[in-house]
Amino acid sequence: YVNKVIDHDISMLNRGDAIEILSLENTLEKTFGFSEGEHQVKLKGKADRIDKVNEQTVRIIDYKTGSFEKDFRISDISKFEGTKSDNAFQLLFYRLISPYGLSHEVEPTGFYLRSNEIERHITVSQDKKPIAGKELDTYVEKLLESTVAELFDQTIPFTQTEDLDRCKYCDFNGVCQRTTKDN
Repeated sequence: YVNKVIDHDISMLNRGDAIEILSLENTLEKTFGFSEGEHQVKLKGKADRIDKVNEQTVRIIDYKTGSFEKDFRISDISKFEGTKSDNAFQLLFYRLISPYGLSHEVEPTGFYLRSNEIERHITVSQDKKPIAGKELDTYVEKLLESTVAELFDQTIPFTQTEDLDRCKYCDFNGVCQRTTKDN
């Protein structure tokens, strides 16, 4: 996989593109106020790599070695349900909490190492109209807020997912006893 990434970067450089690696394995975090400030939640993630590709654009990269049969072009907010768009949501979340968004356009990018098309930019559209910039941030914040609100809603009982693929790499599958029951 390492050679594949190096070959990809060399081909970008040969095309005349620039790559300045800003960070590797960078922890991104941000505190959000939800439910009109009732809940303060610190959320974080770890970006595999952050590159500056030109004066205006920073690319947040997450390396993916698993299935590349994922949705990376999101055409509607309802498409975020299920595991086909989990990579897209993860990268859009990284974009939202990245400090580079204040000074650069931030491209959430998956590097699918088992695919012939290694680099895939995550895009979102609504009613066939692309969403970008602050509008995209607002879109992701609303999606994030609805998810967090559901976690704090005591009227919604906790239920285990029916999609066992979500449990494979979950740090908490032992709490649900999925490691002994279902895997």
